[in-house]
Amino acid sequence: MKTIATAFSPDEKLLAFAHNNTFYIFSLENKNIIKTTKIANDAIDKMIFSEDSLYLLIATKNGRILKYRYNNSSLIDRLYSFRYKQKPSYATAITRYKNKLACGGNDGSLAILDPDIQMKRNILMESGEKIDCLCFVDENKLISADASGTLKVYQLDKSKLIQTIHAPFTNINHIIPTQNKNNILISSSEENYICAIDIEKGVILKTHYIDCENTVNFMIISNENLLCIITKEKLLQKVKLPVSSDLQQLIENNELAKAYKLIEEEPLLNGYAEYEILEQKYHKIYLRILEALIDNDKTEALKLKKLVINIKSKEADIQTLFRAFEHYPQLKKYYIGKQYALAYGLVMKHPPLQYTPIYKQLEEKFLNAFVNAKRHIELNNVPHAKALLQEYITVISKRPIIKLLLQKDKDFLQFLKAIDKKNFQIQEELLLKHPIFKLAPTYKKPKQSIEETIDTIEYFINDGNLLEAKSLLLQLKATQHIKPTLIFLAQKIQQVNKLQYAYKENDFKTCYELLDKFHFLNDTKLGILLNNYWVKVIKKSEIMALNGDMEGVLNQLSQFLDVQSRKYKIGSLLRLASLSKIKSLIAKENYEMAKNLLYSHIDIFGLDNEVRALMELYESLSKDKLAITQEQNERRDRNRWTKESILQKYILK
Repeated sequence: MKTIATAFSPDEKLLAFAHNNTFYIFSLENKNIIKTTKIANDAIDKMIFSEDSLYLLIATKNGRILKYRYNNSSLIDRLYSFRYKQKPSYATAITRYKNKLACGGNDGSLAILDPDIQMKRNILMESGEKIDCLCFVDENKLISADASGTLKVYQLDKSKLIQTIHAPFTNINHIIPTQNKNNILISSSEENYICAIDIEKGVILKTHYIDCENTVNFMIISNENLLCIITKEKLLQKVKLPVSSDLQQLIENNELAKAYKLIEEEPLLNGYAEYEILEQKYHKIYLRILEALIDNDKTEALKLKKLVINIKSKEADIQTLFRAFEHYPQLKKYYIGKQYALAYGLVMKHPPLQYTPIYKQLEEKFLNAFVNAKRHIELNNVPHAKALLQEYITVISKRPIIKLLLQKDKDFLQFLKAIDKKNFQIQEELLLKHPIFKLAPTYKKPKQSIEETIDTIEYFINDGNLLEAKSLLLQLKATQHIKPTLIFLAQKIQQVNKLQYAYKENDFKTCYELLDKFHFLNDTKLGILLNNYWVKVIKKSEIMALNGDMEGVLNQLSQFLDVQSRKYKIGSLLRLASLSKIKSLIAKENYEMAKNLLYSHIDIFGLDNEVRALMELYESLSKDKLAITQEQNERRDRNRWTKESILQKYILK
């Protein structure tokens, strides 16, 4: 018997394995199979346990995502179905993180689900290349790998593709985040090496990060930061991955050269906080060398150079610094002689000279000349403005800005006016059209960009602090280039306000219908509170349903019966309660009542694979042939159960 899918529970107590249409739950503690379940008219392809280890989520060959409780054979729910397009679609990759389940298909579709709240769906891709592998980095970051070896990084809270990286191979079968979440390791089912990638920068850190004896079948990082690799030949290879403490120790001992060498050898250390500390230490030494050279203290400069001379990656940096200061006396001469074009030209050739006092004085002189020229332009006195800037017109870096001013460019003058009035929105809007405007000497980058302000507004909306959100939104109202975003934010504020009012009035029907209509509300503090309550009630109802207590399920969920958008889930639980009751009656050999309930079940919920399997079981054990009418064979409306008379008739049986 060939195993086609396996899954370990997060609590490490259970192992699920499957063959064709049957899955088995094996207790790792008691070393025995505790449950065997057969899926009717379908085949299992992939499996994964839920975060709490209670449920097994199964992807089938027919394109369905099913939910089973580990200790029960009844289907709890059908979470998702892939659309049938030109050919059958099915899941080729599934993964989960807390309450999120990601499903990628052979048709390139990519959906994010919440198994407890089925209305919370986020379709990231409708179609594309087959998805081979998926991996959550954290709650809001997902990586997908398609058949062509393209890695895509999604920011889930914004439903946005933020990075695309082309891997050195196709058939990616594993993606693993390292301790530093910006870096991942990937493997291919056709290659015998593992590649390291920085997803933040979108670059390959090292193609052959680890060479293996054969192609990689499976890999995982243990709690001890050991990378455990199982190859095609079932060989186990263990590799100790670098940890930040290795780098920290070298920094504390001031062994900077060794620290940088370690980073060269172990690129996964890039991006750690310790790496930033190392860079800061190097920068401080660089600035001290710079100060010594400015003071013409060559002895001190050479002494400091010895601290960093053995750092290979900084060698060119230091050489450039010393070479630049060979020309510092010449820069002074140009400045004193008011040969500004030559002075700026020298700085362009030797960039470290821009940190000298002479260069700062050059920039101050240009700023004063520019401000005075601008004043003359406003008075329509172009000749005076031109005379003030005459000394800089041949400076390559200043020429474009000077031309814009002297030609009285409409957008540029508006930009300068926005700088004077500190109107950061107009500044940023014009900079998007004309990036060169940032070269204006009067321009200073604002402390908070428009994008950062939008993020702050989003935070206030999700927190329910609508007054603060409105206040910040008003500050951006003049920013035309983000008008659609501003309209959307205003709509979000409006809907959160409605949700808050409905909650205050105890109008739960409106609350949940708003959550299901406007999915962004699920990420608000109030939305999370309401959904947590829903999940709590659903869990209780599920236990009742597994015990066949339909009346108990109805009573438990009575407060949600009018919520149109959640009727599918309620119907699933009622269907589960009905099937569980019928199974119980068959087990007790109460065939007459089981038969009556089977007919009632078909009238309300219709026929499906699981009901047909139950009918076969009934007929086999009772030796009684069920008579199904043409009407009962017809497809039933999913929400037929909502007709009170039908359901009441069932409960009274």
